[in-house]
Amino acid sequence: MAQPSNGLTPLLRSFWRTRAELTKDDGGRLVDLGIELRVVRQDVDGGIEFLVGKPKLRPIAIHSIGGIWDTVEQRYVAASPAPLVWYVGARQAEYLLEVWRNPLSGHRTLLVSAEGGGKTVLMSQAAWVFVLSLAKAGIFGSVLATAPTHARLDTFVRTLCDQAIVDSPHDVKAGAFGTYYSAAKDLRTVTNHTILFRATKKASAATGSPIQGQTALGSFDDELQDTVENGADPDIEARLRGAQNSRRVCTATAKDSSIYRSFKDSKAASPDWTIERIQYDENPFVWPDHWDRLKRNISAREWLRRGLALDVGPERMTYPSWTRDLNLRPVPEIGAEDVTADVLRPWGTNLSVLVGHDPGKLVDVSLMLKAYRLHGSRRHSWFVVDELTTEQTTTEQHVVALLKRLRERWSCNELDWRNNMSPSGKRAFVRADPYSNSGNDSSHPDKSVYTIFRKYGLSILPAAMKSSGGESKVAMVPKEAGIQMVDGLFANAAGERWLHVACDDKRQPLAAKLVHAIELSERDGNGDAEAQRKDKYDLSHWLASLRYALWVLERPRMSEAA
Repeated sequence: MAQPSNGLTPLLRSFWRTRAELTKDDGGRLVDLGIELRVVRQDVDGGIEFLVGKPKLRPIAIHSIGGIWDTVEQRYVAASPAPLVWYVGARQAEYLLEVWRNPLSGHRTLLVSAEGGGKTVLMSQAAWVFVLSLAKAGIFGSVLATAPTHARLDTFVRTLCDQAIVDSPHDVKAGAFGTYYSAAKDLRTVTNHTILFRATKKASAATGSPIQGQTALGSFDDELQDTVENGADPDIEARLRGAQNSRRVCTATAKDSSIYRSFKDSKAASPDWTIERIQYDENPFVWPDHWDRLKRNISAREWLRRGLALDVGPERMTYPSWTRDLNLRPVPEIGAEDVTADVLRPWGTNLSVLVGHDPGKLVDVSLMLKAYRLHGSRRHSWFVVDELTTEQTTTEQHVVALLKRLRERWSCNELDWRNNMSPSGKRAFVRADPYSNSGNDSSHPDKSVYTIFRKYGLSILPAAMKSSGGESKVAMVPKEAGIQMVDGLFANAAGERWLHVACDDKRQPLAAKLVHAIELSERDGNGDAEAQRKDKYDLSHWLASLRYALWVLERPRMSEAA
C-alpha cells in the first residue's frame, strides 16, 4: 500500500509503514489493529496456493476490520496500512462480519461442526472481532473465554493468541494486540479489554464455580457439550451482566449425551440462540482426500457425526428406531383424545395412568404412560408422561413417593372425605417385573413387592402371564422380544410411530432418565443388550420398566402388524 501524504498528523504519518518498519517514534501510542478478511473457496485444480501446504483457493471477496488504534484517545484514527490477513470461508466471513457490525446483539450462537471443521479457530477469530468492535463502540470491560478442562483451555489460549500478535511481559512484540499473563490466565488488550480464560470444571464442591465473581460483556465457550455436563452453563450466563445485551459464541462437537442433546434442544427453542451447523466441506483449508479417507475408514453412522456434524446415537444402538426429532414431542393440546381408560378397560374402570415398574437393589423406577388417539389416526399412541426414580430406598418408600406423584400431578388414587380411596375417582394401573414364585430368584422380586403396592391401594399385575393347566401363572418378558417390540413402537417398517416421550415447550423430556437410557443403550461386542454390570451406571431399569408397562398391551398389536 502506498504511503499517503495528506490528511494525516505527523504522528500518523510516521506510523504509516509496514509492521517490520515500526519504530518507537510515537511512544507506543498508535497500534495497528487492522484485520483483512480474505474470503475464499476451495479450488484444488484451478485455484492459487495462498497458504503453503494447504489446498488451492479461489478469492471471493475482501473485507476490512479494525484500523489504527490511538491508545490515548481510545479510538480508531485511520485505516490500517498493513493489516493482518485472515483467509476465511464464505460461511465464516458472514458470521465474523455480523459480530463486527453488531457486537452486543444479545444473541447466543452454538457452532456445531465436523471434527476438524475449524470451529475453535472461527470462535477465536470472533473473539478478536468482538473486542475490536467493542472498542469501535467505546465499550470497555472484560470478556470470558471458557473451556471444560484446563488442558482444553490451554489449547483455546494458543488458538486465540495465534490469530493476532500477542506478547507476554517477558517477550515484548511491536504492534501487539495485547499481552497474555499466563499465571493469571488473562489477556489484556491495548484497547483496554481483558479476556479472562477460565476452565469450567470445579476442583471440588467446596471451591464453587471457577468463574464466580466475574462480570463480562460476552463469553466465548469452547466445547460447550462438556461444560454443560460440568453444570457451568448457568454460571456463565449469570456473569454476562456487563452490558444490556451481551453476546455468546460457543463451539460444540456432536456427543452421545442426552444431557447435551436436551440442552441443545432447549436452546433451539429459545429466541436468544442460533445453532450454526458447519459441515466438513465448508472448511476450505482441509484437503478433500482427508475427508474421503475418513469416510472410507469409519462407519456410516460415525460419518454422520464426524463429517456432517449430526447428532447420532452409539454405533450399536439397542433402539435404532428412536429419533429424538420425531419420538420426543409434546402431547398435542388440540386434536388429541385421552383414551387411556378405554385401552385399560379390561383390567378395571377409571384407569387413567399406566405405570411400568422395575424394582431393583440400588434403584427403583416407575414410568407413567398415557394413551392418546391423535387427530386423524385410527390407533392410539403411547406417551411416557412422567418418571419416578428413587435410589437406595425400600419398596415401601418408593410406593409412597409414587402415590404422592400420582395424586399431585395426575389426580389418581385420591382420597375421599373419609380418607378412603375414592371408589369413583381416577386410578393408576401398574405392570411390574414378574415376581419369582420361589422368592429365591435374585433377578426378579418376590410377591412382597406386589403386596406393598396393594397395601397402598395401587392395582398391580405382573408384566406377563401365561395359562398352564387351566390356571393363570406368572411368566417372564423375553428381553430381546421386548426390545424389538419397543423399537417397533418407536418406528415400524411403514414409518409409523406409536410410542413417544412427552416433552415441554422447550423440548425438555418429561422422562429425562428414560431418554438418557434410550439414547445411550447399546449392544456389546457379542450383540447382547443390557449385558453390563448392574450398578449405579446401569441403564436397563428405565428400559425394563417401559417393556413391563407395554408387553401385554402391545405385543399382540405388534404381532398383528407383522
